[in-house]
Amino acid sequence: MRLNVTSSLHTACALLGCLAVLFTAGPVSAQQDVDISVNVDPRVVAPGQLVEYTIDVRVAGNYDIRIERDPRFGEFRVVGAGSAPSMVFRNGQTERSLRQRYQLRAPERHDIHTIEPPRVRVGSRSLTPNPVSVRVTAPDQLPQAPAGASHHKGVAFLDVAIEPAGRDPYLGEQITLIYKLHTSARGQGLRARPTTDPSLDDFWVEDLSNQVVKRRETRTIQGQRWNVFQVRGYALFPLKSGELTIDAMNLPLVRASLFGRGEQIDVSSEALTLNVQELPAGAPAGFADENVGQWSLTSNLDSTSARVGGTLDYVLTLEGRGRVGRLKLPQLTDTEAFRVVAVNDEPEQLRQDTEIHGRRRVRYTLMPLKEGELTIPGMEVHYFDPEDATYKSATVAARTIHVEPGQLPDPGPEDELVEVRRGESGESGFELLDLETIATEGAFGPGRAPGNPLPFWFWLVPLLGLGALGVEAPLRRRLRARLGLGRARRQLRAELDATLKLAEDATDAERDAALLRALGLVLERGLQVQVGALTPSDVRRALQERGLAPSLIDESCDLVRELTRGRYAPGAASPEPRVPRARQVLDQLFEASAPQRPAPTSRAALLLLAGLASLGVWTSELPCAQAQEATDSQAQALWEAGDYAEASRAWAQAAERTPTPEAWYNAGTAALRAGDTGPARLYLERAALTHAHHPGVSANLQTTVNLVSLEDPNAARFGAQSPVVVWTLRVGPWLAALALWLALALALLRRFARRPDAAVVRAAGRSALALAALVGALHLGLGQLSGPTRLAVALEKTSLHVAPSPHAARHPEHPELGAGAVVDLARQREGWIEVTLPTGDTGWVKAGEVEAVQTEAP
Repeated sequence: MRLNVTSSLHTACALLGCLAVLFTAGPVSAQQDVDISVNVDPRVVAPGQLVEYTIDVRVAGNYDIRIERDPRFGEFRVVGAGSAPSMVFRNGQTERSLRQRYQLRAPERHDIHTIEPPRVRVGSRSLTPNPVSVRVTAPDQLPQAPAGASHHKGVAFLDVAIEPAGRDPYLGEQITLIYKLHTSARGQGLRARPTTDPSLDDFWVEDLSNQVVKRRETRTIQGQRWNVFQVRGYALFPLKSGELTIDAMNLPLVRASLFGRGEQIDVSSEALTLNVQELPAGAPAGFADENVGQWSLTSNLDSTSARVGGTLDYVLTLEGRGRVGRLKLPQLTDTEAFRVVAVNDEPEQLRQDTEIHGRRRVRYTLMPLKEGELTIPGMEVHYFDPEDATYKSATVAARTIHVEPGQLPDPGPEDELVEVRRGESGESGFELLDLETIATEGAFGPGRAPGNPLPFWFWLVPLLGLGALGVEAPLRRRLRARLGLGRARRQLRAELDATLKLAEDATDAERDAALLRALGLVLERGLQVQVGALTPSDVRRALQERGLAPSLIDESCDLVRELTRGRYAPGAASPEPRVPRARQVLDQLFEASAPQRPAPTSRAALLLLAGLASLGVWTSELPCAQAQEATDSQAQALWEAGDYAEASRAWAQAAERTPTPEAWYNAGTAALRAGDTGPARLYLERAALTHAHHPGVSANLQTTVNLVSLEDPNAARFGAQSPVVVWTLRVGPWLAALALWLALALALLRRFARRPDAAVVRAAGRSALALAALVGALHLGLGQLSGPTRLAVALEKTSLHVAPSPHAARHPEHPELGAGAVVDLARQREGWIEVTLPTGDTGWVKAGEVEAVQTEAP
């Protein structure tokens, strides 16, 4: 059998190739899932601007990742670099990643610069991504942010979506505005603060924020992913046609930081200009301009038969999209066959997603006047549909029922409405209230005085004792230090005199050495000047730092210069006697080293100034006190004459000039007697800021709260104190005082008997002082849980709106605030104040309709 050698060799080579593929296929296939990318931001920069170059590598599997060769940045200068490797386990699989960042400084040359990519090693493979280019140009040639959004370094911007889109809205049509916050990956951790809402005076406003704030989505804009949050929403109904402008909305964003104040970013939307169209011509007869939307009309009768003299209910129900409260409906009037006894109109606004819908039921109570067939005429409502831009009609057909014989009611005299007015029947209901009388004698006493006040000494003695024991040890150390300082100065003086005595009896060389030694003593131990070998320059610098007189510094430097010259060159010494002159300089330096004490004249001047200030304050208060007495007399005369409203105003004016709890209490009591619950609540709350437990203040304030609650059940929750707070304010002082006495007893035992342990004494003292501070804080104002610094009172019955505009809709759950209702002030804007109700709901009222309880100090 003959073999073909050539074919056998080819077959062997093929088998070897297959084996090689089989052995290498595993590792190669395992390393196929590698994702590597490079990015540079920004791509267009000005000379000298910072650029960030980022390399991201991700591989499935536990493979080593490293940068074999850095990118070639060319003319760019590297100013910083960092890497962040990571490894995660996901669904039983290992994934490793590496992010390498370079911070670059752009070159000065205007051109398109190419950054050559790095070489990345992943396992046993080397990969090279694509190069990237950066254009360096003039600053005025940099690309601007897209119109319609306020960007902040690519981190966040605020956009607004408007419906209807693509056409101009009609007068009375709903316009939906939704403000959307876009944040990038670099915007993680940003938190939004309250927005600056735009002015919406040309619209009827319905707030849709509760419907839209929880909506989130992710969008990709120009290749970048953004997280989109809906932060505000409005349903607007134009009140006039033409060009209407909506100002930009500003949204502050903050990023919290553990190290000081966090970063704040302000983003703003674009201002909008809407061209609101007039309704087109061709409206049917009977059409009202308010009837805009899509509506349907139905009718219902509660019975198919009736009796003469009886009643039946005919109900018209209108449903659809739009403002149902503004619709003009045809009226059902009396006829020969029936009489309209009563009409009950019940509009109900509904919200379906971001659309405003409504349902309106008009119930007619009819009385048949004659037997036979009774026909209720059909009714028709004309409206304009803005989506189709056409006029339409919603109709109901006539309804017919059978009326049986009956008896009509006898016509009687009309009921007279009797109204009791103040002053016409003796006393009004408010004059019959059981109130505490006004304060005419004495003052209320110290602020926050509880019902069972403690003796003054019961607080003072333990506080003084603890204070004395606390300062005993530091004072003893201070005295020891002062006495030791005096002893050190006496010792220095003695050594200085002995050295000078030795210099007088010594020869030239020994004399100069003794004088230098004396000078060193004064400088080192008297003036704390650390000097080695004395030189004039060192001495001058040290004495100038201590603020000595220039003449003394010059004499000291001359003395050092002569002594050192005489020491190292005896022949060059001055023939002038040195010891007397050196003694004079050393005495002056010794006196300059003494600690400075305030001069008696300065202390006397301070005492004289304090006395003059006290005298000025006392004399300035004399006219105020005289004016206060005159006002009190006038207000009391008005009170006794029964003119409670004028008496309240007089006391309130006096309290505004000189705030006293007695004046506020009298003003509130008189206002309550006059029936003005709003001012009464305000004035009594001001008196309660410092004297909440005065019997008259607490009784009359509780009466006012009860009256306010009759009109507005939610109005009394803020100001009223809970029983727990009242109990704490009454019992707390006793507990704090007993704790102070216990701490004082333990401190005395420790001082004289060395028992108990010092740690126990310190813990008892700190606990007692903390309890006393807490009770004191409650009595100084924290007992008012309503937060008196922001608490405000509605002076009269007022409307609560959902936006700062007179055309904004009323709050759906709290359309009105009763007189005397309390709110918490949030912020103010263009004559409007945002308030928080006790229920937690927020709304807007006009600035003059509420007044803060806590007034600023005069």
